[in-house]
Amino acid sequence: METFFYLAKDKNSKTRRGRIQTSSREEAIKLLQAQDLYIISLKKIEKVQERKSYLSAQRFSHSRIKLEDLALFARQLATLLASGVPLLRSLEIVVSQCASRKLAGVLLNMVEDIRGGLSLTESVGKYPAVFSSLWKGLIDTGEASGNLSQVLEKLAGYLEMREEFLRRLISAITYPAVLLVAATGALLFFSLIILPKFQEIFSQFKVKLPFLTQWMFDIVTFVRTKFFWILGVIVILGIGLRFFVKSSGGREFLDRLKLKLPFLKDFFYAYFLERFSSTAYILFESGVTVVYALDVIQKSIGNRVLEETLGKVKEAVKAGKPLSGELAKAGIFPPMLVEMTTVGEEVGNFPEMFSRLARHYQTALTTKVERFTSFFEPAMILFMGVTIGVIVISLFMPLFQLASVVK
Repeated sequence: METFFYLAKDKNSKTRRGRIQTSSREEAIKLLQAQDLYIISLKKIEKVQERKSYLSAQRFSHSRIKLEDLALFARQLATLLASGVPLLRSLEIVVSQCASRKLAGVLLNMVEDIRGGLSLTESVGKYPAVFSSLWKGLIDTGEASGNLSQVLEKLAGYLEMREEFLRRLISAITYPAVLLVAATGALLFFSLIILPKFQEIFSQFKVKLPFLTQWMFDIVTFVRTKFFWILGVIVILGIGLRFFVKSSGGREFLDRLKLKLPFLKDFFYAYFLERFSSTAYILFESGVTVVYALDVIQKSIGNRVLEETLGKVKEAVKAGKPLSGELAKAGIFPPMLVEMTTVGEEVGNFPEMFSRLARHYQTALTTKVERFTSFFEPAMILFMGVTIGVIVISLFMPLFQLASVVK
């Protein structure tokens, strides 16, 4: 069997593209014509190329590529296409200037895909770990409408906006994270280095230890003597948890837990609203339909519980019901988002409404994180002060007894 990539028009003049497997080129033409398709191009995809592309997809499936590199790629490709440079040549130019080795590796294989007759949408779809469903959806829209450069320009702006937003979030949590690591390091230093020396001194002079001091020394002794056992248990639990989370049931359990934990659920919910609004904005700005936008958002939201809810909304909208009413019925969207959606339906301006919502929820999420860090910092300092104070007191109490013994 041979594989062919075809580009054709149907009886409604809509562009159709895809792959077809037949025993020969002539049979492929007959099968396509039997579907009332007017063939524009039909190219054979070599087996070596298919295998190479598959291996490349596997190789880069776990690679982490920075958001700023993806934004720069979208911006450069949009600029080249807008200047009239063909897609294949544009990709070759971007690859030659790409500073990210991981992204350059993916783009090199995309160049081979395009040479082999694949569309940019199909090529991007081979790397789901690099290009999200949002990329695939927008590029598909751009290719179908003939406005690929404009869509990529909007995508680049969206990615740059998200990169700046995520940078602000990371900046807000960096200091508390450093403080937590420093506090943990200080406690380990006291527990494993300082306290054993005092324990040895008190043991030599046979000082009767107060309950607090003895309790603390018992904990330190247990940790030191059972350190590798404890480390092994932690590693095993970590590996087990990783496999559990990757399983279907474990993933769903974790997603439900995120939305029920008393303190963390507010952060996950705020992040969902921000992600929903910002993704909806860029999709509607690019001119996609409501159903198509909901389909892309559902695939990119990253929570199975919320995906299920959005799936129900999508099916209802597909049946002809208004988006605002279905969002209200879903029970997970706040009144402001529902009202803004209603206004967008009435005036026919979804992009403007969701742009405002995206900015609002970005500010709300950033504020939540900043409030948490403003509470966490003094709480951590207080905890460290109390802990070190208890350690110092527990050491000074037997020191007084030791002084009397020496006298």
